[in-house]
Amino acid sequence: MNQRKIIIIGLILITFGIKSFSQNGMVKADNDYIIKSYLSTSLWEKRDIYDAGHFLMVPLHYSFIKKDEDLKLSFTNFFEMFLCSYKQSYVNNHNNLQRLQFSYLISQYLKLHLKYDSRNYTNFEYKLLNFLKEEINYFWTEAKANNWKYSAFIKYQFIGFKDRINWKLNTRLHDDLDFYRAIIDEEKFLIAIASDLKFIYRKNNKEILTNNEINQIDSIVKIGFNIFYNRVSPKFDEFVFQKGFWSKHRDFKYAGCETIKCIDAGANRISNISEDTSHSLRLPLLIRSLEDGVELIENKKYFATLRGKLISQLLNKVIQKKENSNCFYPTNYLDGNNGYYRYNYETHKNEGYGPYELSETFKLGWWAFLDDKRISRLYKKISSNLKNKRSCEFIYKDKTKRERHPIIVNRFNNNLYLLITSMSSELLLIGK
Repeated sequence: MNQRKIIIIGLILITFGIKSFSQNGMVKADNDYIIKSYLSTSLWEKRDIYDAGHFLMVPLHYSFIKKDEDLKLSFTNFFEMFLCSYKQSYVNNHNNLQRLQFSYLISQYLKLHLKYDSRNYTNFEYKLLNFLKEEINYFWTEAKANNWKYSAFIKYQFIGFKDRINWKLNTRLHDDLDFYRAIIDEEKFLIAIASDLKFIYRKNNKEILTNNEINQIDSIVKIGFNIFYNRVSPKFDEFVFQKGFWSKHRDFKYAGCETIKCIDAGANRISNISEDTSHSLRLPLLIRSLEDGVELIENKKYFATLRGKLISQLLNKVIQKKENSNCFYPTNYLDGNNGYYRYNYETHKNEGYGPYELSETFKLGWWAFLDDKRISRLYKKISSNLKNKRSCEFIYKDKTKRERHPIIVNRFNNNLYLLITSMSSELLLIGK
């Protein structure tokens, strides 16, 4: 059966199979048809792989934490399909970020299995594990890791993330080039996957790693700790990662502008700008992976402290509630700045993300991985707003014009966000 037919069948199931949410907004077991339909397609294909890594993480955690066996089985079937057919397209995808974000979904699946399932790994899980080991080795030692595409910097070519990260941590450049030294998301995902494998290695009763693999993973986890130890703001009441590194990057050119009139006057940069809240949404789960990957108690405590600082940063600097409104909105930057982001970006020419216009990403649910009751209540509020069709939840939408999966295109109308935010409100005790 081809992918188009599968999608059509899935959409029919959605139309006729979804039952209403319960009165208090919590998720009913029968209401995950939309996720199951999404999982019935080959989401590792280039069009869909990036979105899949974002939209599936909360449902994956929910399936294990809430013991939703039907949904968990859908994930198992999905990864079995992936193992059978990924070589047809996945290995030909040269977008490192897309591959590593999807691989992180797999490493989380394997990790959750050990945390919440009673049965041991089967041959299937070990195949997924072997896939991850191959991916880690490939990206750490073999993958082309060019440092950006700008002509001024093309002379720096790297083979493997190991060389590139070490260069970034040990090289000093003029301030104008600081963003070339920034640790980027594909590197963070590789570190998080290695940390997940280190956790799995300690929890699994079998010898699943060779000595060389252990040494490689240990070195990646150690570098991950050093990155977050040295590049998070040292202020006790602030969480800002790589402060100022992005100030000269083109995406941050108008970070100091909250109006088009300001943009028309020219660049308005902020020297100590933080990363944007859209990319920062990955931090809660990445930090948890690193916390589980390190072995020293003091290192675990350090990551636990970082989570506390990030919770405070989110609630006190980022989340803004409008007066006389049922909605709240996150600012565009993690330090509380709210100027334009990515004005005139390649997927949305002649426009950008103005104040609060990155708010949609909050609905992906990843901030729930901070495991805080106040954040859970925020997601419960969003879920209630979506259920009651409050217009403020539909104002700020992703401006990308790239082709996307039909379910993602229709995400505001097919209850996908209603489901994810409701699940997110129930994800407490994820680390217990």
